[in-house]
Amino acid sequence: MINDKKKSFRTKLLSFLLIYFAVMPTFGQVVLSYSNYLKASSDSHLISLVTEIKPSIYMKDNADIRLSSNTAAIVVNTDIASIPMLYADKTDYNKVELLKIRINSDTDEAVKLDLSRLTAFSALKYVLYVYQFNYCGDNKDTCLQATTESKVYTPADTMVKILYLLSIPE
Repeated sequence: MINDKKKSFRTKLLSFLLIYFAVMPTFGQVVLSYSNYLKASSDSHLISLVTEIKPSIYMKDNADIRLSSNTAAIVVNTDIASIPMLYADKTDYNKVELLKIRINSDTDEAVKLDLSRLTAFSALKYVLYVYQFNYCGDNKDTCLQATTESKVYTPADTMVKILYLLSIPE
């Protein structure tokens, strides 16, 4: 009787673990508000990457422009149209820690970022989506978490933080 209970428990546990690990990659990582993340973590390294001048690669309209020093870039500033260029196996991406993606309009919905395809980004720690217009219609970021989640595929084993920020230029 006890052996039957143990077998039943083991079978249930094994079934649960198999289902859990089979489904887990589809969930990915939670997308967080940039400001809420900073309130909770006080991540000074991220603040430095976002606010200070760092060696960077600038991409726009599917063309890259390197406007910084001769040292390796640690930030990539891009728009949605240039995301396919990020999948290239360029050594320029090896030291990049922050990928900053500008969203300028509703039409920027078409391209999704697949983190599993960013093979050259071996040092990537953060992806920051910056919405530069009133996306939610209320001058707030109320819909940006769900919107950002739909724009990025994050494998379950990723350690990259996915963040969003509403930053409407005046």
